[in-house]
Amino acid sequence: MAADCVLVLTTLETEEDAVALAREILQSRLAACIQLRRVRSLFPWEGEIRDGYEWLLVAKTPRRAFANLAEFIRIRHGYALPEIIQVPISDGSADYLRWLDGAVYDDKPPGASSNH
Repeated sequence: MAADCVLVLTTLETEEDAVALAREILQSRLAACIQLRRVRSLFPWEGEIRDGYEWLLVAKTPRRAFANLAEFIRIRHGYALPEIIQVPISDGSADYLRWLDGAVYDDKPPGASSNH
């Protein structure tokens, strides 16, 4: 049976912010792999439609790590209301998903030292 893994999505204002957060997440072993992509976002905020570019961060992690990863992102994020969304991975390469599952620590508290 393949590991129970998810994608966790968030957006950040700048590429520098996205890279910095991605590195912190990986150093804390809360995700096995992170992909970054520039995206255009449109959304209502404070009575107006916002239209601008952000950086989408997609973290691949076991479902068991979601709560700790979400809190880790929330603590470090610069937005007042950060997007933190979990998307299930319904299927995939069993070998890859096992690797992904094994690359992430169990029960890693948010903000904990990366020395483990």
